This record gives sequence, C-alpha cells and structure tokens, in this order.
Amino acid sequence: MRARGYPVRSALGLLALAACSKVGGQNPPEPQVGPAITLAEAGVTRRVAVALAADLVDAAASHKIEVLVRRPGRLVVLDSYASRPAAMSRCQAGQERWVRLIDWPLGRELFAEQVESCLHDIEPADPIVTYRPGDDRFDVALLSGGAKSVGFDGSVAKR
Repeated sequence: MRARGYPVRSALGLLALAACSKVGGQNPPEPQVGPAITLAEAGVTRRVAVALAADLVDAAASHKIEVLVRRPGRLVVLDSYASRPAAMSRCQAGQERWVRLIDWPLGRELFAEQVESCLHDIEPADPIVTYRPGDDRFDVALLSGGAKSVGFDGSVAKR
C-alpha cells in the first residue's frame, strides 16, 4: 500500500503515515502541528493531526504505533519513526519517539511529548509510561527531564 508516494507498513494492526516538511533551527524545534498519523482501532480508521519535529523525520520511513493505554474515548500511543540521518552518518539507525494522548471520537491529539531523539539526545526512562488502571492520569518519564503527570483530558502537571 502506498500513500503520498511513501510506503505504508502495518504495525500491531495500526497504520501510521506522516506528511512533513523541513523546519530549520539548531535547537530542538517546537513541534509543528499539521502532519497526521492514521490510526485504525476496532475497525474504525481516523487521521489525527499531530505535533511532529518535522526536521527530524526520515520522509521514507513509516511510523510504528503502539497502543500503551486504552480508556473510553482515549488512546495513549507510542509513535516511533526513523531519525533523519545527520552529518557523518550520525543517527543513521536512530529513532524519534513520542507519547501521544488521542481523543478517539474527535480524532485529535490532546497531548504530545517527545520521549526519545537520537538527534537531540533525548533519552526515555524505563518504563516510559506508567499507568495504574482506574487512575485518571498517567506518567511520562524522561531520564533528562523528570516526569510529567498527564490527565486523560490533556492536562499536565510536573512530577
């Protein structure tokens, strides 16, 4: 299957594709909203506009989406894709990863946090996401930046 000239590969029953453009800058760029991923869940497919550091994406690579938490009307997903290789083959096999909270009925992103980046030296903690069934929040942890507690409404509090 092909979309916009890029191959689309299946991952855990979910398909994802990002359409992106180059954004300049030396520091980690602000996420650009506009690219979209396509999610298929329980026979329903939705395109969801997402935050994406577009200068870090290898346009030929597809996204791998892993559902971490399912709640009524909400999905917490881990979105992984190949880094754009840098000079001197840096990050040739690197990856960029985001934790995203998706409002499934509306098909929109409520929260996004980049949790791994080869190009910007962002390293995730283990585990990246902690969720205890019944809680109204989940935690996202980074080795370098502490943890955030995220509500299923998209609200964020530092841990």
